[in-house]
Amino acid sequence: MDVIFAGGTVVDGTGAPGRRADVGVKGGSIAAVGDLSGTPARERIDITDRVISPGFIDMHTHSDVPLMVNPLAEGKIRQGVTTEVIGMCGMSPAPLKGPNSDAIRQSSASKGANSLDWDWQTYGDFLDRLTDRRPSVNVVPIVGHIPIRIIAMGFERRPATAAEMAVMQGLLREALEAGAHGISTGLVYPPSSYADTDE
Repeated sequence: MDVIFAGGTVVDGTGAPGRRADVGVKGGSIAAVGDLSGTPARERIDITDRVISPGFIDMHTHSDVPLMVNPLAEGKIRQGVTTEVIGMCGMSPAPLKGPNSDAIRQSSASKGANSLDWDWQTYGDFLDRLTDRRPSVNVVPIVGHIPIRIIAMGFERRPATAAEMAVMQGLLREALEAGAHGISTGLVYPPSSYADTDE
């Protein structure tokens, strides 16, 4: 083994009670869990009276822009978060095109957003930029309904027409094909709050 974390309480995420076990890591992956007291390792770290577990998944984040600004995400890593789902509440920084691009930018803005170039248009462009930043966490991207609706029909306070729905469907399809894992809505936030059930 490269490293053995010895004597900790393993909480494995299955719902089973925590149990005392060693965790062996080889080649960057967990290779063994159990009594590894007789197993040779280059390094042995005593974690007695500590808990060891797989990384946590943060299912509701607004880290789309923060991960671009600070890809190290130390605040998340130090809490044990290794995966973030981004694009919640209907908000995502892409797609970013059309006359209302500034409104899309503002809906996704957060600390440090002004330091970004915002030089993407499609959701795929955004994902490419995010990948180039090499975030320290795994990312599950979700495209927001808000930018899609703004591109299709601005801030109109009414149901979408068939033509506007077709534009939204095309933008969603493009985002899904580029790597989005789904779409999120924030039905209390304008302009998503103007959508009807059909939309």
